[in-house]
Amino acid sequence: MDASLRRRRARRPLLPLTAAICAAALAGGCAGAATPGSRMSNPDTTTQAAAMRRAGNDLQTAYETAIRNVLPSVVQIQAGDNLGSGVAYDGQGHIVTNAHVVGKQRAFSVTVANSERLLRARLVSSFPQQDLAVIKLDKVPAGLKAAKFGDTSAVAVGQIVLAMGSPLGLSGSVTQGIVSAVGRTVSEASSGGGTGATIANMVQTSAAINPGNSGGALVNLNSEVIGIPT
Repeated sequence: MDASLRRRRARRPLLPLTAAICAAALAGGCAGAATPGSRMSNPDTTTQAAAMRRAGNDLQTAYETAIRNVLPSVVQIQAGDNLGSGVAYDGQGHIVTNAHVVGKQRAFSVTVANSERLLRARLVSSFPQQDLAVIKLDKVPAGLKAAKFGDTSAVAVGQIVLAMGSPLGLSGSVTQGIVSAVGRTVSEASSGGGTGATIANMVQTSAAINPGNSGGALVNLNSEVIGIPT
């Protein structure tokens, strides 16, 4: 090959990489090509990731909203040697709890969520057959609001729930789980503070329940109390 031919070949411009790719894919309608070091993004993947982030944020907000709405309605109850929880039922100071929490006591010390001051309460009625009782505060403190009670018949397996109460004496505690089953029949022991009752149509949950949670609130993400843990 003579020198002039080599010079002519050396002067031929090189086809840019992107142009070469487009030319090769022209029949397929190439609209653009990646340059070295760039990353192609999949619009579907990006949209799905954004949707997942929004869903996660929405769920987080639902948790926080339910806790903010219901926790001020949950109280701690001291009944002799028994320690349990309760839920404000109305603005007159009526509190729903478990019959085994009140036991044979007629007077109680109550601590609300926004104060450590002990409040006096008295028994209104106890119904051991369903392990339920109602007590009433002598004086309703500021900040105590009635909880919203939901329809237990609408509870579904797999539904997210929160348990609020005073497990092990730790007032204002919240655990989370799902509804594990509905329509359970459970027999309570008559010893160790239980009523000995056989209770039907109970909601089973995976949310952690410990001594002290009894009488508290099982809450859905609509801020409704759907059960009283026992």
